[in-house]
Amino acid sequence: MTGATPGGELADEPDGRPDDEPTGDGVWGRTVLLTRDAERGRAFATQVRARGGYPLLDPLQTYGPPASPQALAVAVARLAAGELDWLVLTSARAVDALVEAAGSASVDVGGARVAAVGAATAARATAAGMAVELVPERASAAGLLAAWPVGGEGERVLLPLSALAPDTLVAGLSAFGLVPERVEAYSVQPQEPCVALEAALASGPLLGAVVTSGSTARRLADITLGRDRAPVPVVVAIGDTTAQHARDAGLTVAAVAPQPDAFTLVMTLADALDEVLEGIPAPAHPDTAHPDTAHPDTPSPEAS
Repeated sequence: MTGATPGGELADEPDGRPDDEPTGDGVWGRTVLLTRDAERGRAFATQVRARGGYPLLDPLQTYGPPASPQALAVAVARLAAGELDWLVLTSARAVDALVEAAGSASVDVGGARVAAVGAATAARATAAGMAVELVPERASAAGLLAAWPVGGEGERVLLPLSALAPDTLVAGLSAFGLVPERVEAYSVQPQEPCVALEAALASGPLLGAVVTSGSTARRLADITLGRDRAPVPVVVAIGDTTAQHARDAGLTVAAVAPQPDAFTLVMTLADALDEVLEGIPAPAHPDTAHPDTAHPDTPSPEAS
């Protein structure tokens, strides 16, 4: 029996257990998808294999420069000049976009206070020379708004976001009396599923998926429900906002992961699989070879 590695390749047995040993772990023996690329999903895949599962990693979309690189460059220059009071970072990909626009390994925030939605984003910002002041316990836009400090009416907040990001933060910060300035940091384009995911969808062993954003949730709905394929039985969303986007796209969300780290995602997915698929044995896994890299031409920056 074979299992999918982070790049889409089929490995030998998953680490940790012979394939005939049941464990009660919802991940054991099952193929599960995380909508991240091989670089960012490595820890998730390692933990799934250690629990006897078969991880698939596919971001379902690719990322590119913003429609107006000049607008982003101007925003970065204004930030360095001290014209903004806050910088809000919702993904490590946004940090990378700022670094590229700055043309330097570090980003000069000009005295602005920095908030990051999650720990991974905060770590990337710190590596880019930014002192992160605010990281909410809940790694989501709603979590950041709940943790936002009282006061500061009239302060200007720079929001470098993807082209597809909803206006949750813009609306929330505006309601607090702040002046949010949204700028497109990067673009997002849909991408066809990798060979390994196509095979899993065609043969039916894909029983669980973790969607990391509203756009990946919509994309998963497009390639399953939109193509008359059977829906993925167990969908886990990172955060309440992503969960709502997933439901709006027609997916049935079994659970919401409160944090985007690999351990939390795997535990949430395992519990959801246990609950939804209780008593249903894991299917035989296909012995189909897949390429080592799902999308070799796709860059693999991080996102929240």
